[in-house]
Amino acid sequence: MRHFVHPQIESAGEVLTEFTVKAFLQVNTPRFERNRTWRCTFNDALITATLADDAFAEKVENGQTVLVPGEILECDLLTRQMLTGDKVTASYEIVKVHGMQLERTLLTEIYWQAR
Repeated sequence: MRHFVHPQIESAGEVLTEFTVKAFLQVNTPRFERNRTWRCTFNDALITATLADDAFAEKVENGQTVLVPGEILECDLLTRQMLTGDKVTASYEIVKVHGMQLERTLLTEIYWQAR
């Protein structure tokens, strides 16, 4: 049995679609092992996302920003859907981190305790 191959898709691994959305990701494993790849939860799904925000990565590496498991990042998330063999696969990239929810919560608590 032959499978239909869309005429615009010439080879496996070709990008089918690419889009960036503002998203909230819960970081499950905030480590810089394996090229800044983190396991995150996005819309109730476990994904692997690569951190491409060099400025944010530098803050984490220098200890200026501390990430803990469960941290929620407000970020721009790039999603690429690709045809790999006969499957559509997705990859995720954290393009820009705008803020952290737990950090905001802790800062708010510190502010109110100081008053």
